[in-house]
Amino acid sequence: MVRHTLLQLGFPLQEIYRYTDAVRQDHYDLQIDTEEEHRLLHNLTDAMNSIEITWLVIPPDSPLVGQSLAEVNLRARTGASVVAILRASQLIANPKSMTVFEEGDRIGLIGDREQIQVAEQLLTFSN
Repeated sequence: MVRHTLLQLGFPLQEIYRYTDAVRQDHYDLQIDTEEEHRLLHNLTDAMNSIEITWLVIPPDSPLVGQSLAEVNLRARTGASVVAILRASQLIANPKSMTVFEEGDRIGLIGDREQIQVAEQLLTFSN
């Protein structure tokens, strides 16, 4: 449940695994009292502040539906990069260029505010 919550909040997946593994090794003692737990939690919050992943949902009428990452060429068109796709509760981390977007996909993007805004416009612009 902790992993899912942190993922929904946009924390980096590998940092979530490291942190929750440390908590598990401490037999689920939820108090952060070991040096390792302090370090991992600090790294987790540091990573969160350094890289922000924005999650957007692909609506049914999006022009992206049915197109691959390569066809959409989102990075070249917006500057934002697709780093993950959440589809039917399955996470596709670092999707391949041939991955085809589907209606309802939640895509994780990294980029600055302007790049994300341009990507969001592209995502929702109907043909």
